[in-house]
Amino acid sequence: MSRFRTAKDLAIILGLVEGTSLHAPGPIRDEHQRLNRLEDCFVSYFLGFDGTTYQRELVCAEFAAHYLPALIDRYIDAPTLNASGPAPLEQRAYEMFNASLYMLLQLYPIPYFSKYFRSQAPIAARGKTLMRVLVDRIVSYGPLLDQKKEELPEDDFDDLYCLPLLDALKLLSICLRFFTKHQEPIPLEARNNLTRYLIKWRHQSWMIDVQYSSEDAYDDLRGKSRIPTAVIEAARRQLKAREKCAFPKCEVKENLRACTRCSIVAYCSEAHQRADWNGTRFPHKPTCFETEY
Repeated sequence: MSRFRTAKDLAIILGLVEGTSLHAPGPIRDEHQRLNRLEDCFVSYFLGFDGTTYQRELVCAEFAAHYLPALIDRYIDAPTLNASGPAPLEQRAYEMFNASLYMLLQLYPIPYFSKYFRSQAPIAARGKTLMRVLVDRIVSYGPLLDQKKEELPEDDFDDLYCLPLLDALKLLSICLRFFTKHQEPIPLEARNNLTRYLIKWRHQSWMIDVQYSSEDAYDDLRGKSRIPTAVIEAARRQLKAREKCAFPKCEVKENLRACTRCSIVAYCSEAHQRADWNGTRFPHKPTCFETEY
């Protein structure tokens, strides 16, 4: 049996398309299983002995090109955790961190991610609300988290309730750092509430990673990231993948023309574009897809 993972495998696991595959056998019973199956796919395959970093990038590029709008929609319209009516804190934790957010964190270094958020196409419109949705969910989680902290041993509290917050803060920092210009503004009341919680969490010791992530998000919210501006600007250019000719070792940065099919890379000449299509160590062809955005 082939152990090769495809973009469609990931889409099936995430519930974006119907179907079965060798790597997504049987129905998914609930959202916890969906997240576990997705994590297992990345840990055991892409980060294990069965796959490579390059293979991961190929699959994630195809997934982002074809399924990113649907993934954003699924995160914004997060389904109920289970039919029995979950406790408010568990539902809020799930709405904040679930399989969709896990996948978004895998995709953000892929140039299609940046293309989607820059797009003015109608299919990308809901992406403009992602940062505001994240803020609302983090702020809604805050008072429930404070209440639960008084009820649980510290070790259980960390594992069960801090990790969802940690990953939501990571994605929020990514949005604030790289995509603020392409996001709806955060309403003043929500911004003030978020600031209050970030200040509180960055001074609490119950989970050191949450401290660091809260401090990063607080600094990014104020536009005063601890990361040097030059480093952030370089990262932004890299996410666009069009700051210089995509042909290996070519350093030309002027008079570039974007690939007309995917528009995520650009070249200084037709000769370099043809040579890069299928003739280099990491050719462009396997990651070149048309998108609806």
